[in-house]
Amino acid sequence: MPKSRVWIHFNPQLYADIFKQIIQSTELVEIVESSPLEHRQSLAEGAVEEKVDLVILSLETGNQSEIAHLAEKFPGSELVAFSVMGDYGLRRKPGENFWEEVRPFGIQQLMQTVNDMGKTRAN
Repeated sequence: MPKSRVWIHFNPQLYADIFKQIIQSTELVEIVESSPLEHRQSLAEGAVEEKVDLVILSLETGNQSEIAHLAEKFPGSELVAFSVMGDYGLRRKPGENFWEEVRPFGIQQLMQTVNDMGKTRAN
């Protein structure tokens, strides 16, 4: 059974590392270590494109343009962006333009997203 692929692009790095450890413990997903954006640049050189199923982003003041840019680059992926405090988050489903507001957005909501994605991929 193929595993869902997750790219964690979250700041601070300490949180990204913690999320990685927690998510990997589920064994439902594969963590993408290098930036999928860098991988896409190498496609012209004959590399095979690998889909990213979930992109995890930090929601910080001033990075909305980065989030919008990544949403354009990953139209077929689910994106979640949430604050370091966990009080606010946004979720965009694959193929959609609408961002759902989620309050709070903590570890429980993140793991529910990962588990749902893993179940969908298994079916």
